[in-house]
Amino acid sequence: MRSTFRALRNKNFAALLFGQTLSRIGDFLFQIALAWWVLEKTGSATAMGTVLFFSTLPMVVFVLVGGVVVDRMPRGLLLFMSDMARCFIMAVGAWLAFTDQLVLWQIYVIAILFGFADAFFLPAYNALIQQMVAEEDLPSANSINSLSMQFGRVAGPAIGGLAAGLGGTGVAFGLNAVSFFIGALTVIPLLTLPL
Repeated sequence: MRSTFRALRNKNFAALLFGQTLSRIGDFLFQIALAWWVLEKTGSATAMGTVLFFSTLPMVVFVLVGGVVVDRMPRGLLLFMSDMARCFIMAVGAWLAFTDQLVLWQIYVIAILFGFADAFFLPAYNALIQQMVAEEDLPSANSINSLSMQFGRVAGPAIGGLAAGLGGTGVAFGLNAVSFFIGALTVIPLLTLPL
């Protein structure tokens, strides 16, 4: 059991894992917040399918581009930019929702931009782990990373549903923005790492 978590001895990895676990929760919270808004405002299955399509398409199209960019840019910087971009997108969405100005076409744009930023997150995050963790600790880091993903997959929808149900889509988007902001803060010490 001790060897499973030994990668956490690396303080930079532990901080990155914490922040990016919040970021992953934000990824799954985002899906629930979008679905909640679409069902609440339109009740349309077609609109729901279109939003899901627009949120998935950029990831599928640009994840290979993200992999190429990761090989040419500092991974910490790319991760920071991805988290801050998603934070900004969610902050704008929260503001539009709170002011009751959010409309369907804006949801489509938010979904596309979010998916685009997300396409750079995964390759940068995985490459950064390989770069910062000692080779003998990589199995531990990969195991913990997998646990983090599964936790985000469970906690994100639960938090998103609770936030949207109690406070509305604006609250869910706002929490999402905060999760990405905290994720970006944990990357700041890694911005000086070389390629």
